[in-house]
Amino acid sequence: MHVCNGKREEPWRGLFSSLISGVAATIAMSMFQRAWSAPRRRRAPSKKNSDAFVGCSGTQPRDVETTRMLVDRIADLGGLKFSDAASAETALVLHYGIGAAGGYTYRFFRNVALPRFNKEHPLLTGAAFGVALFLTADLAVLPLLGFSNKGSRSPLGTPFYGISSHVVYGVTAAATCNLAGKFL
Repeated sequence: MHVCNGKREEPWRGLFSSLISGVAATIAMSMFQRAWSAPRRRRAPSKKNSDAFVGCSGTQPRDVETTRMLVDRIADLGGLKFSDAASAETALVLHYGIGAAGGYTYRFFRNVALPRFNKEHPLLTGAAFGVALFLTADLAVLPLLGFSNKGSRSPLGTPFYGISSHVVYGVTAAATCNLAGKFL
């Protein structure tokens, strides 16, 4: 048990509210990305900006398509071959799994890295977490997996789009984690 906001908290409550906030933030980020890409979907893709996953279902969020690229890359590195259906299902599970884990990482970030700032500015703490998450993924994780120029793979792969998407994730994680914490 630890103390959070002046009261004792059971560890399972923190974990549960973190998982809820991570999944909710992932859904919000997917909705944001779908809304951002709506005008682009109406245009015919050009060779210059065509998406790497032209064969993917148009109903999948763009971030799930990115996760699918990760699944395919990891499978290639491991010498595995997935069918298209298995790759898509694995990507969806991994997408929401990473999102849920991100909720727990957000909770750690706010309680350990910025506890005083979080008390006064919880949504700004979430936004800062979103930027940090984007920078970690874009500057460290993706290059380690061989995605050195993410922007060339998708018309939406610009730094502004990525940061904006992750700020939406962070702010939603902050709001949801605070709300869930009040009810648990």
